[in-house]
Amino acid sequence: MVCGSNYRPLVTSLRLRFRRRRPSEKVKRFDVSRFGDEKGAQGFDKAVAAKFQQIPTESREDVEAEWRDLRAALSSVAEEHLGPRSKGIQPELQSREQRLW
Repeated sequence: MVCGSNYRPLVTSLRLRFRRRRPSEKVKRFDVSRFGDEKGAQGFDKAVAAKFQQIPTESREDVEAEWRDLRAALSSVAEEHLGPRSKGIQPELQSREQRLW
């Protein structure tokens, strides 16, 4: 026992409530290895420029709507030209892993 101390243990119980997380949007991943090809990169560049020209340029007050349009345009062009990335180990990582062993 400690003499002359104002130490008093505190005992309590807590009741916690955690909020459920909303399911997030699934992230689309594209095969960017196709940018290594000169024709593929130029075709993608031209398609993005054409798609961006289709988006109305008048000044909007809603920045979120403008960002949503830009993101949708870029995603649709990437889907057409690049295609989805295959699951598994990326070739760069795979070769690095082989060098380590």
